Amino acid sequence: MKAYYGRAGKAEEARRLLRREFPPSWRRNPREAALCDNTALHAVMENGGRPLEVTAVLDQMEAARVPMNACTHNILLKVLSCSSSPSRRVFDSMSKSGCRPDETTYSTFVLHLAQAGRIKDVYSILPQMLKHGCRRNTYSYNPILQALCVGRRVEKAKNLMKCMEVSGCPPNTMTYNILIAGLCKDRNFYAVEKILRESTMKSWRPSVITYNTYMDGLRKADKTREAFALLPIMLGSGLCPSAVTINILLGGLCHESHLCEAKALLEKSYQLKWDVSTVSYNNVMSAFCKINEWDAVVNLLSEMLKRTVVPDTKTYNIVIHSLCKAGKLSKAKHIKNNGVVAANVVTYNTMIDGFLAVGAVSEARELLKCMHEVGIKHDLFTYNIQIDYLCKEGRISDAWYLFRILNQQLSPDVFTYSTMIRGIDRNFISSRRVYNRYRFDSFKHKRWNGRRKPFPTESHGQGILGHKVTKL
Repeated sequence: MKAYYGRAGKAEEARRLLRREFPPSWRRNPREAALCDNTALHAVMENGGRPLEVTAVLDQMEAARVPMNACTHNILLKVLSCSSSPSRRVFDSMSKSGCRPDETTYSTFVLHLAQAGRIKDVYSILPQMLKHGCRRNTYSYNPILQALCVGRRVEKAKNLMKCMEVSGCPPNTMTYNILIAGLCKDRNFYAVEKILRESTMKSWRPSVITYNTYMDGLRKADKTREAFALLPIMLGSGLCPSAVTINILLGGLCHESHLCEAKALLEKSYQLKWDVSTVSYNNVMSAFCKINEWDAVVNLLSEMLKRTVVPDTKTYNIVIHSLCKAGKLSKAKHIKNNGVVAANVVTYNTMIDGFLAVGAVSEARELLKCMHEVGIKHDLFTYNIQIDYLCKEGRISDAWYLFRILNQQLSPDVFTYSTMIRGIDRNFISSRRVYNRYRFDSFKHKRWNGRRKPFPTESHGQGILGHKVTKL
């Protein structure tokens, strides 16, 4: 049970079982006792490695006189941050406990340092591994290669791979995947092709991740055709495209506006029983939505449901947006109310914008009320929609009121300011009165009590969107 809770990351359940064990039985079999404690400690690590929980497990071990072994120290090393001082304390503790650092210990330490970008410190650790009789393996080298490639030092990464081969640690598929990712960032696709051609000679086999990495690099360089050319090579190698593969290719086609081909790829993927995900359909639906092909979006939703691909909230948001733009607001409202997926702030914003576009203010007000009831907070877009509508209707005082509330809760963006400026420009006289009133209220509240109440101060009922407004 402790092993199950440990794998599931349920630290509290593992610790609860640990507390129910009897210390005398632990002392009879120290190895079994250490295994139990290490399982609980691993559960803590999987659950985020909170210091108090780690300390609680270590205190239980100390109370039961269970010695810490190499596995315990390795888990502690994984829990610690990438700073060197706590990691050094783990090494000191191992020395006091009579435990020798193993390959896992050093590989974990190397990973921490590499993730922090401390490559020089990593190079100083590698000789210590040999000194303690630990062989360097790909788990020791791969984090260093990752750090070098992320830092655009691909040539140094290549030199390190040569050192790996010389030291009797040939690079594996994961190692080459890291290098290919670095080369793709530099758009050195010629070097990638060379690596793939030499794969058989160097006794490593490209994986689906290898091809996905290469395809994604080509897609980002606007070379979707070249990315597609890798598909038959993958299939010829006995590899089946994953959902990530399909999404990369669909992303390239959608970016280049080849939507008919994207739709054909979805169809072919279904026929060949390739892994097509909800994200795949969302990408194509979003692309159709951008070119105002509303019917195509709805048809893709029907296709998803027929093929048992489960739509998510984003899927329905895309469909609702399409229906709102097509003027089919009742259908959009029906989809939102059917409860298939939980509506989020994007859902409400889309529908509020759609209803306000046709002047259905009461429907928009009802949606705002519903947002409040279900506990969905307004975001910047929610405010921008309302401010834009109020400015277009000449309700500058209402718009100013919302603008003031927005300033207290969020940061206005360029669209917010542009909308207010356009509204003021169209209603110059009204805007001057609002501005003068704003200056007067600011001066009055500063002078009287040093506090500025939210503008406006004299309200008389509800505005068009349910907000209090000022009679000027």
